[in-house]
Amino acid sequence: MPGHDGGRMSRSIAMILMVAGTICFFAVNHILSVAIPLLINDMGMPLSIVGQCTAAMGAVTIIMKAVTPALIRSIRLRLLILLDLAALAAITLAFALPETAAPVSLTLLRALFGAPFSVFPIVNLIAIARTALNEDDMIRNTSLIGMAMPVSMMLSPAITEFLLKEFSYEAVFNTALASSILCLVLYMLGLSMLSSSSGDAGRIEGRPDAGRRIRIDDLRPVIVPITAFFFLGIADMLLITYFPLIAEAEGKPYSFFFALFSISMVASQKAYSRLRSCSRMKLLAGYASLAISALLAGLSGISFYAFSAISAITFGIGYSLTETTTNTLVMAGNNPAAIVTIQQLSICLGRTFGPWIISFFSGDAGQLKICFIAMAASMLLPLLLISRGKRGRT
Repeated sequence: MPGHDGGRMSRSIAMILMVAGTICFFAVNHILSVAIPLLINDMGMPLSIVGQCTAAMGAVTIIMKAVTPALIRSIRLRLLILLDLAALAAITLAFALPETAAPVSLTLLRALFGAPFSVFPIVNLIAIARTALNEDDMIRNTSLIGMAMPVSMMLSPAITEFLLKEFSYEAVFNTALASSILCLVLYMLGLSMLSSSSGDAGRIEGRPDAGRRIRIDDLRPVIVPITAFFFLGIADMLLITYFPLIAEAEGKPYSFFFALFSISMVASQKAYSRLRSCSRMKLLAGYASLAISALLAGLSGISFYAFSAISAITFGIGYSLTETTTNTLVMAGNNPAAIVTIQQLSICLGRTFGPWIISFFSGDAGQLKICFIAMAASMLLPLLLISRGKRGRT
């Protein structure tokens, strides 16, 4: 029917706009994650400031994880998303100002950036769920939105590397600002179209249910994978933040690392449903892959391109296995709406404490490589935890 086809076309366009907006959202963070450590290094500041900036952002994300349930109960969803993306653009604008190129300013702005960065992934998923026509529609749209992060990771570091080579840091921060504005415009336009075409705009205007309180019995079956998730946060933040510094010290490009990581992650996600191994084996394989990735990044001086390429590929495999398996276990358990908050808190703690600890041992590229090797060794802890955990869901 013409009307039915028109509605389906409108929803498809709306999803394309929302996915494009989400790609722009992650692009802002990925550009800043690469550019800020390089700027700090090029200005002759101590590399410990890199860890301080990253840890400060992580600390704010932790605070926001605790505050977000209250926000989504008290503010209408569309307005909350608009305010969040507007805050993202305002903070990114401040990065583009020349007065911010100082340790205190960079640390403060990076910390503030953690607020909108923490809230958006949660409200994004809620918006997708509330505008879905049925379960299949929700799964399809969630899968599409999930591709935004690896697409951004594939493109953003390459764009940053090109702009720094051909232009300046000013061009990089202005590009991040443009991306934040595009994110606001594209996402809100797509959200408006999607909620209108769903035939029930009230669902997107309403306040989501934050779920009932967590009980010990809810948490007990997934405590091992959630605890191990802390180490994914360490690996995630350190590889993304510090690998460009290692590459720059070697006089080599770094964008290929992120491109290979993205391709590996997407391919792993596609193959995940075909894996017949139990969740325990997937988690063990995932954290072992993260250990190999960190080790090879630390030893990249031996053969930069070969070791870095394998590091990127194993990073994508490890990230995909650990994140997808942990998400599946949490969502299949009791009270997932509440437990996912604990899960996200775990990875945020890893993203905060890992860089903070590294900041004490990152005087130069040589020390950074040692830190990567030490991080690889730390992956023995989640491996031991998972292997000795009670058999069941893990």
